[in-house]
Amino acid sequence: MKIKGKYHVKHALIVNQESLQKIILILNNFFPNAKMSFTATLKNDADVRFDSAEELYLYDNVGDYRILVLSLETEKYSSYRLIFNSRHGDNSYFIKWVAVISYHLDDKMKIISLEAQLKDAFQEMKPAFLYNLISIIPFTPFRTIIVIYWALYFIFNWYENIVFIIPTIVIVIWTFFDIFQKSLFPSLQFAIGKGVGRIKNRENVRKALVGLVVGIITVGGTILSLLKT
Repeated sequence: MKIKGKYHVKHALIVNQESLQKIILILNNFFPNAKMSFTATLKNDADVRFDSAEELYLYDNVGDYRILVLSLETEKYSSYRLIFNSRHGDNSYFIKWVAVISYHLDDKMKIISLEAQLKDAFQEMKPAFLYNLISIIPFTPFRTIIVIYWALYFIFNWYENIVFIIPTIVIVIWTFFDIFQKSLFPSLQFAIGKGVGRIKNRENVRKALVGLVVGIITVGGTILSLLKT
């Protein structure tokens, strides 16, 4: 009897050759007779199939041809299907999954062992605490709620009330943070090909912003102390 299982990853991931190879070894150990295939969905919505992991690692991954979704699966999904995809969500609108694996095994203990090993492997792909925290904040749904609130005031001609201005300001600020999050703290990054450089560039920008904020706070504190003397 085959038992169907599913395991979700709800934290940020940086997928590189080393970490992906570890996942592949785990899957090959539990499904030794399954033939694995690799399919990537690109930014331009094209699908690219790779015959081997080595071919995937050599992919350029640049511009409109960069990878947004990566699937590891067996023929007809008979054994497992692993998807890395930051564009999908779980049943909850507020908690998205970054990776999900569906599988079939014939032993409950094997399922427990598989999920334990996968959890350890995914934890190694998890970025630093602060990065992960920022990357999973659900800015989009909260902005949607505020937009609905704003629309009700407009429809019922309540916009003369000061309360109308508050959600408008919040929408602008929330939208900025949403763009900031997606640009500098994406929940899923593929360190394959040119993706390695993109990750490094984001890291440099984040360090520069931290330096700028620290500098502004330092200068502001100095000015305040001088004004008080």
